Amino acid sequence: MTSPLPALPWPTLSRMLESSVETYASKVALIDGDTQLSYTVLGERVEAIARGIVAAGVEPGDRVSICLPNSWQWVACAFAIWRAGAVIAPINTRFKSGEFGHILELAEPKLVFICDEFLGNPLRKHFDTAAAALAHEGAVRPKAIDCATDGVEWQAFLSAGEAVDGQVLIDRVDAQKPDTLADIIFTSGTTGVPKGVMATHGQDVRAYRNLGLVEDMSERDVLGIVLPFFHTFGFKAGFVLSCMSGATTCIFNRLDPDRLISAIERHKITFLPGPPAIFHALLDHPRRDEYDLTSLRLAVVGSTFVPTALTRRMQKELHFDHIVSSYGLTEATGVGTQARIGDPEEVIVNTIGSPQLEVEVRIWNNDHLAAVDEVGEIQLRGYNITSGYYRNPEATKAAIGSDGWLSTGDLGAMRADGNVVFRGRLREMMIIGGFNVYPLEVENALRHNPAVAEVAVMGIPDDRLGETPAAFVVRAAGSDIDGEALHAWLTERIAGYKVPRSWRFLDALPVNASGKIVKDELRSLIENKSEN
Repeated sequence: MTSPLPALPWPTLSRMLESSVETYASKVALIDGDTQLSYTVLGERVEAIARGIVAAGVEPGDRVSICLPNSWQWVACAFAIWRAGAVIAPINTRFKSGEFGHILELAEPKLVFICDEFLGNPLRKHFDTAAAALAHEGAVRPKAIDCATDGVEWQAFLSAGEAVDGQVLIDRVDAQKPDTLADIIFTSGTTGVPKGVMATHGQDVRAYRNLGLVEDMSERDVLGIVLPFFHTFGFKAGFVLSCMSGATTCIFNRLDPDRLISAIERHKITFLPGPPAIFHALLDHPRRDEYDLTSLRLAVVGSTFVPTALTRRMQKELHFDHIVSSYGLTEATGVGTQARIGDPEEVIVNTIGSPQLEVEVRIWNNDHLAAVDEVGEIQLRGYNITSGYYRNPEATKAAIGSDGWLSTGDLGAMRADGNVVFRGRLREMMIIGGFNVYPLEVENALRHNPAVAEVAVMGIPDDRLGETPAAFVVRAAGSDIDGEALHAWLTERIAGYKVPRSWRFLDALPVNASGKIVKDELRSLIENKSEN
């Protein structure tokens, strides 16, 4: 029987930040380029922004959106929104006008913290277009505040907040409870229109307090975070976890290998979470040997498969003490399963670990609990499961059963040792001549070939078999391997019907801002018949 965990020290995220500001006052909380903020200064900026939010007419429970690249402003605005009693509804910085409009219609934010543009995407223009299109009666007209520059709009916002009595914020924080709604994170939309996943203060606090215990996070750590803050992994497993642990967050607004490798040496980064692409970028850096990377202690790879060759290179060449794999989704507050520090390499490379603290995991096959090693849908239950999709009861009912089990749409198998093997997305399963084939199984086999840097497999229509596998391959540096050679190599390792009949070689696989491969874009290449 698992021993009960100690009671959480803070009921809400607002109280958590107050505690960290008091406990770690002069310690550096955030590093954003040349800007460094101590916990004390972060607390002061949060207070000033929170007063501005109140002055703008935001009431407890109102939604406030953030559409900014990763930055100290994103962090300060997030904590300020909570301090003002409001709910964070982040907006993806890759979104265009139509996607902005969906968020504005659904979440109805009163205020949007935004910048003019990011990576060539004119965010303010998209916002203005979407806001102007809110024509229905009773539509909430959000006010946009550019807080990325120290301009007139930002200064006017802060000045207005100076007239707000500080007692107002104290009262709003006092009124918050663990079941108070904290954030609405919108899913990536790869399976349809983005849905708003709700999480409470108590869920966020418990999930990342537990995660911090598993990862041995403390004030000695410097967390490097590359994943975008509008994503659960970047947001909650990023600066929320870091501030909760008294650690320092080193912020990157995109994957820039030169800046990242330099910052590891300069700021002694100890902890680096992210998809394999981040670690490949460091390993392939042409001047990697010129940098001291010995501060790195822990990598959490948010992936369904971590090739053995990658883990060994990360330990030998990047000097990580520990590498663990993890699995989670927004609907489960970002946590589900994770390998533990000290787990054998076999567990790291072949599984997504065992259930997180206080989280139940089962494998469900149609109408029964799957046997050991039997493939079925991964389902989760626990304190971490969302109460539902914001203003979407139909989707909520479809995802969460009356018994509290969340249907993830992911396939897996439970091993006898309690670790889970990921088998891919339920909707991506191929049926080839009557046989079920999981793309991830084929991808994992191909990743063991040293000539393959990355690969994606999907089914394409076939008149005889129903479907056949197609593979999209990124060659490893210096390789010129072709489809014929890979076909012959793979045929010796897996059943013939699983081996791709079609091979396409790309410079890179298309990914979204969260690092997930966008297979719909690859499917368009099939439809255009752009074969090699």
